[in-house]
Amino acid sequence: MLKNSELSASAYSQGAWRRELGLTLYAGQHLPGQLYGGNSLELYHPASGVRISFCALEALRSWAGLDCAPVPHLSPSAPLPAWDYTFTTAYPGAVAVAPPGAGVPSQPDGTTFYARAAVDLADGPARLRRPLCKCRGASGRPPLVPVSDPHPLADCEPAPPSPPPPPRWRRAAEELDLASLLREDNLDPQSRSTLRVRVVCTGSLLLASLRCFVRVNGVAARVVDTRYLLRPDSVLRARSWREGRWAELAGEGAPSHVDLGPDEDSLAAARLPVVRPPLTELLRLPTAARPGRGGEGGGEGGGGGRGGRGRGLGGAALEPRWRRAFGGELEGVSVDGTRVVVAHSEGGVERLELSGGGRLWLSALRHGAAAAAVALSPSEADGGRLAVGGRGGEVEVWRAESGDLLASVSVVPAGPRRAVAVSNWVEWLSWRGDGGALGCAAGRCVALLSSGGEVVARREASGQVAALAFVAGEFKRVDEAAEAGAGWRGRLAVGTYGGVEWLCAGGAPAESLALGGGAVRCLAVSPSGGHLAAGCLDKRAHDWIGFDGPVRLVAWSGDGAWLAAVGGSQLLAVPTALPAGESPVLCCSGRVEALVWGPARHPAHWLLATLETSAARVYDMRLADGAAPRRVAPVAAVSLPGLDPRGASPSISFGVMAGGEDTPERSLESDGSELLLVVTRGSGLEAVCLTCGTMEGSFSH
Repeated sequence: MLKNSELSASAYSQGAWRRELGLTLYAGQHLPGQLYGGNSLELYHPASGVRISFCALEALRSWAGLDCAPVPHLSPSAPLPAWDYTFTTAYPGAVAVAPPGAGVPSQPDGTTFYARAAVDLADGPARLRRPLCKCRGASGRPPLVPVSDPHPLADCEPAPPSPPPPPRWRRAAEELDLASLLREDNLDPQSRSTLRVRVVCTGSLLLASLRCFVRVNGVAARVVDTRYLLRPDSVLRARSWREGRWAELAGEGAPSHVDLGPDEDSLAAARLPVVRPPLTELLRLPTAARPGRGGEGGGEGGGGGRGGRGRGLGGAALEPRWRRAFGGELEGVSVDGTRVVVAHSEGGVERLELSGGGRLWLSALRHGAAAAAVALSPSEADGGRLAVGGRGGEVEVWRAESGDLLASVSVVPAGPRRAVAVSNWVEWLSWRGDGGALGCAAGRCVALLSSGGEVVARREASGQVAALAFVAGEFKRVDEAAEAGAGWRGRLAVGTYGGVEWLCAGGAPAESLALGGGAVRCLAVSPSGGHLAAGCLDKRAHDWIGFDGPVRLVAWSGDGAWLAAVGGSQLLAVPTALPAGESPVLCCSGRVEALVWGPARHPAHWLLATLETSAARVYDMRLADGAAPRRVAPVAAVSLPGLDPRGASPSISFGVMAGGEDTPERSLESDGSELLLVVTRGSGLEAVCLTCGTMEGSFSH
């Protein structure tokens, strides 16, 4: 059983587990009184390497992610609880392919993620505050020291000196009415919440049963069951959730502290009604063990290609389709369809041919300043549009086909520091989904332009702008005499300190998305335009917390089914339709510097990430295991030796070269298209073909 000390620095203590789960004494959040953190059960299938495991930490992670509504106390005078003290969990156990004991650790490791409603923990200007405890360390709390073999007596503190003798007991004339007192307390010793897993093994049967039983005296009861039937070639899993009022368990008029006997959980499972439809699932076991050997053997969900020629993680370094080196650092790169535009630190802007990297045109800003950012419009009408942000506070709109100047607008008001201040660089550019509007920002100055360069709105944000994105919605154009149908659609989201502000044609609307004291680092809008993701400095992606560093990258998949976020050294992928209590996917990777999802109508479940080592890793979300959080290993690695790992400003993009009729029903292979991965770092740019040669088999499942 874990040490009960809330402030202990030992990894095998309640304090360490509370920090892992994000619980705070300030909010009155505690863990179960009896927590057996070292107990676990593993069921291992040697022929396939499939391991089914159960542990308390993963069950509590599922409880935190479920965010179940608190059960009110029986006493009407008791305050309403602010958190689920029953620890109801829908945790079904974890399924993974790994040797026995080599799976997910059952001790705190800093990988707890769950969604939490955004709260304003700090408002107004940043200010120092006194520490909440006397812990030492850069993060304000002592580091957690992992233990390989946890033991209840591990890391015990030296025994304190013997205390003085206690006072003597004396006989009292007062009597203790226990029954009367228990009627006012629905948390007497018979109220409980337990999670147990049992296994039954016979000559012809292997059965595992996981049960979460909750009893709140006089109020309600729950039974959440997960049962496994293991067979030589498959596993059958059945899940159910039963819940009901106290009267349905104990009977009408029964007292709140009635003793239902040692089998009260079985009694509850028989009496309580089903509140969620039972679910039965089948898992086919592979015929051979294949951990870390993608492409060998058969079975479902493996990493092999056609005929077992997939290369998996060991994919060889591919020669790029083409490679370019520039005279200075690349300040901006924009890839859209078959178009590639790059901006140099020397001031030049080039448009390249996607198929071979040849130069189509070279131009420079008319104001003479160096370029700080470039962005291609999604629309190709009239030759398309290209926005170029300059270091002097101007943004220029060019014709993408030829590089001709269409308009030039000053984003930053003229002033004595305009030409030298870094805060005046126009580094943030965002086109609306139809290419009809452009958002641009430098420092705190934000402007909204038409596709032709007309200024629609301006404002100064409350803090330094860190991201821009267009979201769904409607607002009117400034020119009220504009013809019908020419109105503007959408609002510009501006990420800054404390939340997200809005900019539209009539100025900023009164409402804003407040995110407490955390500064927004990045924004991304779903393909439908109806959802906005924000990565924050306080280690959360809007509602998702648990990262080990500021969230600096967020990206939606092309079909809107997944959201990826990078915080610190962790890459997290979350399905948009994630059921309550289910876990997101943690990608096994090093420090990620850029990421991109596969194109919408092609392998949209691929996630590509570039690392500090000038390598790209490919993840297939369909291959995640069943742990909490779920984990997925890369199915392929692409080495990029032509790029300098010390270079700055990394980026990664997809380009699709059509080779035939392009319809939603056709795949990359069937229509002859080629998928190019365009990666830049420092002054180098490479385009690698992912649908030809050896890599083609790595991504076929």
